Amino acid sequence: MPKSRNLIGINVKDEISLDDAFLFDCQHGNKRFNLYCNISGVTNCIEEELKTLIEAKLSINIEVSLIKKDAKWRNELKNTIKQRVSRKNLKKILNNTSKREFESHFPNICAVFKEIENKYL
Repeated sequence: MPKSRNLIGINVKDEISLDDAFLFDCQHGNKRFNLYCNISGVTNCIEEELKTLIEAKLSINIEVSLIKKDAKWRNELKNTIKQRVSRKNLKKILNNTSKREFESHFPNICAVFKEIENKYL
């Protein structure tokens, strides 16, 4: 990518790859800002990553048809998760998940959070 390019009035100065997420160093007029983009999930949505965490923590298999991964497939996955795991159990799983497990099951969003932490904290 060239060092600087202009998209919809926003000048992108630099792009940093963070796993399957990206950090764009941007400028609009005299204002400078960072834009973090997360490509949620393995191929499509964050529920894909949530599915792997649920399967690992509860030792259950969440099956979804192997059709094209589109909006219909995404909704089927979300509904299957809701049917198989109660909201209460999901909260319990998330509360009892270690940082290492989060990084393993949600690498893209964790990469964005890690970059924010390194840059601003």
